Amino acid sequence: MRKLTDTDQENLTELLLVSKLAIPMIWHLYTSEVASQKKRHKKLVNEELARSLPYHRSFSSEYPFFHMEMTLQLQEESDFQIELVRDESTKIFLLRIDYDDRRIVFSDQNEGETVERYVIADDDFPAMMPGMDFRVNIQVADDCIFVSFWVGDLSMETPMPLPAKYHWCSKVYHHATLYSINVLDLTQTSSSDEVDSAEDKHDVKLMSTTIYGGLIVQ
Repeated sequence: MRKLTDTDQENLTELLLVSKLAIPMIWHLYTSEVASQKKRHKKLVNEELARSLPYHRSFSSEYPFFHMEMTLQLQEESDFQIELVRDESTKIFLLRIDYDDRRIVFSDQNEGETVERYVIADDDFPAMMPGMDFRVNIQVADDCIFVSFWVGDLSMETPMPLPAKYHWCSKVYHHATLYSINVLDLTQTSSSDEVDSAEDKHDVKLMSTTIYGGLIVQ
């Protein structure tokens, strides 16, 4: 029994050493490949903002293949929505976050009807905290949407677990050249006094928006 315990301890020590050396190396290879992919694609939008919501930006894409990264910061526990609109009419992507209820809903529109695709709630809710930057990655690949949340060291210098990736395909194919992004602070209300108060607090800030004219495997 003692010999078996010693062997297990030796194997565990060896495994920890290998992990300590291998994980940074694997992470470096991964981040280098992502950076290389980004260099190959034209930037359709590249804005350092640090501004409060709402935010609106239109852009053109020759093909329906692009990768969008939006970095946001919550000043307080706030609700917000991201919309990606095609040809100023069809919302091909909707992300609505209800912070108090720890609930995220992904949806899109098909012939004017909103279709709910995913609901993330409770323990699966990303660890987004007030005052902390986090990134939403949205990738459009023709009729398919891929979404992930990145929380932590957004410089990618420190190894971290890769976040869950959510995706669906609408099977609705429609070529377009004009797209729009809308990011809305849902804590604002229709009351003018309450709106002024909400705007003064700047509950949600958009720190940066970058859109690449191509797909990036992450």
